[in-house]
Amino acid sequence: MPLPGGASPVRLVRAVRAILDFLYLAQYPVHTTSTLSLLDDALDRFHNNKQIFVDLGVRTSWKIPKLHFLRHYSYFIRRLGTTDNYNTESTERLHIDLAKDAYAATNAKDEFPQMTLWLERREKLFRHENYVQWCLSGRPPHLVSHAAYQPPADRLKMTLHPSRNTVVFEQVTAEYGALFFVDALARYIVKFCHPAYTPAQVEVASNDVPFLFRSVSVYHKAKMWLGDLNNHRILSDESDVIHATPSREDKRGRSIDGHFDTVMVNDGVGGYSGVAVTIQDIVLHKYV
Repeated sequence: MPLPGGASPVRLVRAVRAILDFLYLAQYPVHTTSTLSLLDDALDRFHNNKQIFVDLGVRTSWKIPKLHFLRHYSYFIRRLGTTDNYNTESTERLHIDLAKDAYAATNAKDEFPQMTLWLERREKLFRHENYVQWCLSGRPPHLVSHAAYQPPADRLKMTLHPSRNTVVFEQVTAEYGALFFVDALARYIVKFCHPAYTPAQVEVASNDVPFLFRSVSVYHKAKMWLGDLNNHRILSDESDVIHATPSREDKRGRSIDGHFDTVMVNDGVGGYSGVAVTIQDIVLHKYV
């Protein structure tokens, strides 16, 4: 394979072969530890030899987000399964409306400001068209989209039985990462028994809470309703699942990573923006 200036084609062949190996391995319907190691090795070989494309003037840099994402393939396959379970159809469809059509309306020079302006005008025309149609139809009152919607009886749903019974406090701290579980539980008990206490009073009283038990029942999964009757924009009949599963070993003694979801929590004083962020370290319920 002759290259300009008599350069050796070895790095070029290695880079092309490595990326092809990666593409074929990434499409496997079943993976093992060995195939995932081969996947990472193929990507490493590509990165070690990709400089040849810059040296030949084919590219000026490799700052490509999709290329960076390849580094996460092995991790996500371990966590979420093989890539035949993934689907990019939704975002590809938006790519046509928000990128291809917008680019076609430009003169291909300094296209990003033109694309942004084109999309902004399209949105304004769409809103104005809806307004004109509303006026021509006699300006009927707006329908409340959630008037007939019945929310679920409980926003939070738990399984009938806990995932683990009698998990001692030390295990909660070590296995679930809930380092301040005992302190938080004490504050919760004080707030529940004395709802009129100030934060300072709760803090003082929590130091004297006697624990007559040393274990709790733990739930590894909870289902939460995502809708809001007070805001039709986020009204939904969908629910999301919160996972709080510690690391464990399967029947063959292989280690399985823990799964702790990050959850956005409105503590009761936040609006639709500016909510507090917390880690859903543990989902528990204690029958007293």
